[in-house]
Amino acid sequence: MNNDDKSQAPDMPQAGYTPPPVAPGAQYPGVPNANNYNQSQTPPPYIPTVPPTPPVVPRPPASKSPMIAIIFASVVGFALIIGGIVLNHFDKESKKCENAAPSEHSIFKRNFCKESDVYDEISKEAVFNINIPDFTSCAPSESLHQSDKKSWYDAWVECLNKTWKPLFDNAYPNKDSLDFQGTVVKVVDSLENSGSTCISDGNKTSGVEISGFYCRKEETIYIVAGYTGDIESDLTVLFHEYAHHIAMRMGFPININLMIFEMYKYWPNQPDSQDAVKERETRRSELFADTMSYAMLANTPSLKQYLVKPTKGLEPSTHGSIRALQLAYERGAKARTVGDCNAWGWSIDEVDQ
Repeated sequence: MNNDDKSQAPDMPQAGYTPPPVAPGAQYPGVPNANNYNQSQTPPPYIPTVPPTPPVVPRPPASKSPMIAIIFASVVGFALIIGGIVLNHFDKESKKCENAAPSEHSIFKRNFCKESDVYDEISKEAVFNINIPDFTSCAPSESLHQSDKKSWYDAWVECLNKTWKPLFDNAYPNKDSLDFQGTVVKVVDSLENSGSTCISDGNKTSGVEISGFYCRKEETIYIVAGYTGDIESDLTVLFHEYAHHIAMRMGFPININLMIFEMYKYWPNQPDSQDAVKERETRRSELFADTMSYAMLANTPSLKQYLVKPTKGLEPSTHGSIRALQLAYERGAKARTVGDCNAWGWSIDEVDQ
């Protein structure tokens, strides 16, 4: 084709010519999107699935617990070894005591090898077989308590003496063994002005917290008028002090202290000091009086309503902790005999709790 021919074909595409867009499917109706220039047929790129990263838990700082545990175990082990040696020592001493003849100077003609031996001896007394009495027949009226408290106390002590004496006479038919005598009660304005030979200068300073006490030398109950209150409190205190009188007539305070003295004189190798055992004996004596007081209330139908569980007490070293007092209440409320009130038969853990 020559140049003339080119001029004769003006509709021929020139270089760089872009064809007009063709509607999709117009040129090739049987092929979908054949001429769709705006749609890419390239598949989307592959993106691998990555599992989520678990949260990072910080490591605890280096612990010294293994070393502490080793030290603790060593200390406990050492303590157990020493404790075992000590207990073995006391056990050998106790067996040696049990196999030995009592000293010819012993008042009781027997050995007291350990603390429990003292209370085993005391527990043999016939008094512990006595049933707790019912005081219905001679109990003074509640109205007398309201109108004339001094007369009410006198009437109650007369009732107690009258009821307890025949019970002791039956338990101890040999009068040379025990002749039970009653007590008296004195209502005073204060301990300082009571005139009691039992009040020392040391007692006076603590008297403001004492509502009553029993003087062994005089065998007399003292009630401080300023601290008397409702009938529940007054009965509990009066019966408590009367229980001390029963123990005194039995000779318990003197005999128990003599037994403890002999134990440390002839067999001094004991787990506790003599002072510690005597202090525990004081708590036993007070807990016996508490338990007896609750028992006397519980065994008289008209007095059961006055049973009140204690929520506070006096000095724990002499009267026992509140837990010990509540144990006395629980046992006294169920007691049927004096033996059920025998705090000298309590374990050391019960007395010292």
